[in-house]
This record gives sequence, structure tokens and C-alpha cells, in this order.
Amino acid sequence: MSTSGALLAFARLAVVRNSGRSMQERKGSKEITAAGPDGKPVRQNIELVESVDVQEWQDIRFVIDGDEAGTARYEGQARQSDRKPPCWRVMHRVTFVSRLLPPVPPAGAPPLERTMRELDVESNYELIRRLDPYVKAAATGRDELAEAVCTALSAHLPELLPHAEEVTGFLAQYYGVEG
Repeated sequence: MSTSGALLAFARLAVVRNSGRSMQERKGSKEITAAGPDGKPVRQNIELVESVDVQEWQDIRFVIDGDEAGTARYEGQARQSDRKPPCWRVMHRVTFVSRLLPPVPPAGAPPLERTMRELDVESNYELIRRLDPYVKAAATGRDELAEAVCTALSAHLPELLPHAEEVTGFLAQYYGVEG
């Protein structure tokens, strides 16, 4: 299988880090003897801080194309100061992959790919981005999404209406809609 057409459109990714520190005091009490107003010894109980536990943390926010994609708190050492240059460890996962369609569809290309090429839609992702403003609010369930896709295709890309089920599948995968 060729990987030349397996490239997703580019997205801007920002990783925003905020450092912080939490302190927790462990309190105790101690009995002391002090001189009273008349000069005689008086016993008193006083509260005191026995120790302070300091917890350092990093809040890490991920922003993709201007939309917040998630936040995580990492308690511990994320900075790798022993490396040159110092760097941060960031784990990520890919949740959606789209491939670019070939410039000229091969003879055995599926009908949806041929129609998308005729409409100058270069990838599943581009199709999703074109339909996103019309269907995003309906990404709460498979039936709602399918209805919104049919409405959007009828109004904006009627040539793709015979392929509404496949297009709904792309969008359901992209939005994480089950069903």
C-alpha cells in the first residue's frame, strides 16, 4: 500500500503549561509553660505547624486549531533538565486520520471518491471541514448526525447525497459518535 496519499490536513497544535505549587500544613499542638501576669508559671496549649508538604505540579492544556482539546495535571518532574537542550515529555494520540485522494481516481475507485474528486474535495477531512458548520451541533447521536448530514448535503453538495451513509460514517468517526 502506498503512503503517498495518507496525509491529513495540517492542524495547529499548542501545548500550554502552567506551573504551580500546593502546600499542605500538618498542624499539632504543644504545651508550654510561660509566666503569667502575676509572674507565676502558667501552662498553655498552643497550635503550631509541625511540617509543610509542598507538591509541585504542571497543568498542561492542549489546543488544536484554537479549540481546547483537553487538560491534564502532572504532579512530578516533567522537565528533562539533564538533556541538551532541556525538553518536556508530551504524550499524544491520534484520534482521526484522513487520506488525500489521488489527483486522478484510478479505474476501480469507489463512487464516493470519484464524486468527491469531481467536486474538487481532496480528502475526507476537507469534506468534514466543509460540512462541519452545518452538522457539528447534531453530533450528539448517530440518528441526529445522519439527519443533519442529509440536510447539509441536499443544500450544499447534492452530488454526494447518494453517499450520505458513508459521509455520515466519516463524520461519526471524526466526532466520536457511537451507534
